[in-house]
Amino acid sequence: MSSTAEVSRQVAQCVDIARGAADESARIAQSFAHLAAATERIAGVVALINDIANQTNLLALNAAIAAPRNCEAAARDRQHAVADAAPATRNIIRLNAERERLAPAGSMPGVAAQPQREARGSEEDVEQSSAWDRAD
Repeated sequence: MSSTAEVSRQVAQCVDIARGAADESARIAQSFAHLAAATERIAGVVALINDIANQTNLLALNAAIAAPRNCEAAARDRQHAVADAAPATRNIIRLNAERERLAPAGSMPGVAAQPQREARGSEEDVEQSSAWDRAD
């Protein structure tokens, strides 16, 4: 074999190796491009998670600030309700004591039976109304 032929063969072999290296470099570059795109998507998801976490922290902070205020308001409302109900409760106790003084329990069974029958009828009306509400 002549030296020119040998050189040509070696040059062709080098060209093949260089083409293979170029192809491999292109594949590696494409892999890096895919990795870069995936990294950007991951960064977007991480940013979204951070935004959600920040919003959650703000909501928790607002709830922590509002809770004592709401409890104080509820306590005031309860105190007002108790204060409003106290005179009516005292009046009921007074009326019941007066009724007991005028007609002790068991002394007038017929008189007591009529309100009990009316109460049962009202109770049945409420139960019927509740049944209709559940049917809707």
